[in-house]
Amino acid sequence: GILSAGAIQQETASGLFEKAVYLEETKGDLQQAIEIYGRIIERFADNQPVAAKALYRMGLCHEKMGSQEAQKAYRSLIDRYPGQKEEVVLARARLAELSAGVLSAARKPTFRKIRISSILGGYVCLSPDGKSISHASPRDGKLMITPLTSNLGPGFPGEPVELDTGGKSVAWYGHAWSGDGKWIAFNSKVPDGARGGQGQMEDEGIFVVSSAGGEPKMAYQNYRDFRVINYRISLSPDGNALAFSSVDRMKKEQHIYTMAVDGASPTLLVEAQARQPVFSPDGRMIAYVEDRDLGGGGGDLYVVPAQGGAPKLVAEAGKASSPIWSPQSDMIAYIDQKDEARRRQIRIVALDTKDYPKEKTAAFDLPEGLEFVETDNLAGWTPGNKIGMRLSTRQEFGLYTIAAGGGKATLISVGGYPTKPRWSPDGKKIFHANIAPEGSGDWHKLALSVVAAEGGEVSALPLRSDSKIDIGTVDGGNDVSPDGKMIVFPGRTPENSGRGIWILPVEGGRPRQLVKTPASFQDRVPCWSPDGKAVAFVREQVQEGQDEVGPADIYIVNSAGGEPRRLTS
Repeated sequence: GILSAGAIQQETASGLFEKAVYLEETKGDLQQAIEIYGRIIERFADNQPVAAKALYRMGLCHEKMGSQEAQKAYRSLIDRYPGQKEEVVLARARLAELSAGVLSAARKPTFRKIRISSILGGYVCLSPDGKSISHASPRDGKLMITPLTSNLGPGFPGEPVELDTGGKSVAWYGHAWSGDGKWIAFNSKVPDGARGGQGQMEDEGIFVVSSAGGEPKMAYQNYRDFRVINYRISLSPDGNALAFSSVDRMKKEQHIYTMAVDGASPTLLVEAQARQPVFSPDGRMIAYVEDRDLGGGGGDLYVVPAQGGAPKLVAEAGKASSPIWSPQSDMIAYIDQKDEARRRQIRIVALDTKDYPKEKTAAFDLPEGLEFVETDNLAGWTPGNKIGMRLSTRQEFGLYTIAAGGGKATLISVGGYPTKPRWSPDGKKIFHANIAPEGSGDWHKLALSVVAAEGGEVSALPLRSDSKIDIGTVDGGNDVSPDGKMIVFPGRTPENSGRGIWILPVEGGRPRQLVKTPASFQDRVPCWSPDGKAVAFVREQVQEGQDEVGPADIYIVNSAGGEPRRLTS
């Protein structure tokens, strides 16, 4: 008999499929099996039952190899062959499990520090291939490209190279790469002294320049008002479209727009106030955060089709910020700046590729000692499944001792805000000012504190006073009496009568005001005489509303009390 062309095609596609399954399951040659599955999909795309099975088996092979191409294969099956119900259900199940696995694994991430010698502005971007970062110098508006590897090894980037932007200054608060790595869009920087009144930035624009450098092309003259943190921009994967937020001059509302970079008129993307748009790597969707009260409020995380349509809520947040997409466009990482606890987390939401319903969000904490800065922080998501972020080390203060003859300093306390250290006469304790803890009494912000000379817990001297006593933070000083029983310090209370020099037992208690400072003067840096019978201090003349002090003299006063006597003129 004569076989139809369709029958021949069916036999050939089926034969290839059986061969690929044999290589996959019996021989364990996953790479060769993937190649044959790919040949089936390419040559027999119209044979939907076999092509769908081939895509599903290809995804399984990639899974076994630990490749993220698995998700790509499953999504392709769902999009291209929705009529193949059984395979679509299986592919959706695998996608859900893979997404859950990624979220679960993300709870215990590893962090690698990149030592950048340049001064970073508030915004850093990863190149699409994950091999470089771009950042604008906050001082001179130069756009720098820094490779993340060098001959020194991991964590030591190469030499930053300035990108030619045709003389245009680049603002530190927003630029973006196209997904193909060929273009960079940037917000221009207003020259110093050129800013208009009421925070307006009239002559700023959004420009697009080749990632190799050259003459930039203005895409749009944007009015941004003054909340620079909101002005994140995004390029489509092919670099042909731009997403940005702009402020309505009359209503003072902020909305997201899209436009072609060739200068076509912008199109309003969503009716709600919104900011920080970012294209998905596949170019289909745009993620954004809502903007309640022109940058002053919080916002949930949404996605919307890039061509316009109904937005979908994907994550509830108090103050979502800095969304970035995974390379497969199936997850979004973001920060929620609602409170201190959430500001120390990276949050990830997995999305269904069909209609993007809201899903459960996973979150993981930053390591101790690291924290986000207040501007955009997530720099991008690399093809190697690494998230780049700009973090700052949490500032910490410590109290140290060192031998008078020199040597290595020894840390004896960490944390708080230790200032003005003074030894006890026997050398066993160090008195100083530090943050006033709960239960320390009537101190205002800072309290006189003590720690053992060999190190240990810091304790505040308990204070009982009729009013809060402020010991200040600058040049106040303190000193322990020669017998080690009393400590003298400058302080003030809300009443003018409370300004002056005070004495307190070293174990705490009720202070005694030794000197009352007259108006237009301040007393500081008191110290005991060697016999403990007198206290010397500096008195400076000050003028209300002025930073500079006037004439200063040294005074002495009897430690039992009395009128101070000026020693110098």
